[in-house]
Amino acid sequence: MQVGCTRPPFRSSVTVNWSARLQDYPSRLLPPPCRAVPNTLNVSFPGLDGEGLLMALDLASIALSSGSACMVGSVLPSHVLLAMGVDAALARGAVRASLGAATTAAELRGFLAALGETAGQLNRMSALV
Repeated sequence: MQVGCTRPPFRSSVTVNWSARLQDYPSRLLPPPCRAVPNTLNVSFPGLDGEGLLMALDLASIALSSGSACMVGSVLPSHVLLAMGVDAALARGAVRASLGAATTAAELRGFLAALGETAGQLNRMSALV
């Protein structure tokens, strides 16, 4: 017997918006959407530093994290992602956002647009170095 992988509707809408907003920049949802907590997005931007992305988004008043609360200030990749088998380079570019029940579609669109634009800007800047 095969058990299917179902996603709650909230997560499905996040995944659809994610794909549409960030299609121009390589990114990867961690873990795959059907294995994730419905209100949490963990995404990696290969080649980017998650901490740099956090600081840039903080300037846009968007609060994210790059690891668990017990690892605040650490420059190491998330031990949780590493334990899940995520490559260290991919884990270094990961950021996590938790969404609340009151999060609106407009807020989500704005967040995803800012995330994609910021990741693109950082990628272009790193290409100049």
